[in-house]
Amino acid sequence: MKKNFLLTLCTIATSCAITGTLIYSCGSSNKNEKMQTEFKEFIKGFEAKYIPLYKEMTLTSWNANISGDDPDYKKAADAEFMCSKIFSDKADFEKLKKIKESGAITDSIEKRELELLYKFL
Repeated sequence: MKKNFLLTLCTIATSCAITGTLIYSCGSSNKNEKMQTEFKEFIKGFEAKYIPLYKEMTLTSWNANISGDDPDYKKAADAEFMCSKIFSDKADFEKLKKIKESGAITDSIEKRELELLYKFL
């Protein structure tokens, strides 16, 4: 009787340990997937804001250097300011900080992208 009780107790303990591990790993996987998705969405949004501003900055700078006119230099300076202003967004920094601290980004290219954006914001 005592032997059956110990066997049953060990079986229950092992089952609980396995179930707990599975639940934890599934939750962790979902969290990682959520962070990876959040990072990809952040990149898409960041690119949607930054690329048009960068294009405007480079074109106005080119035009200013070609023409030499003060109004063109003013446009170029304004465009450069707007482009650099993106890198001072506190909300974006907090998002990247949360993603970086989660450790969910494991792809080497995405990890490098995250590191660079984190340093620049």
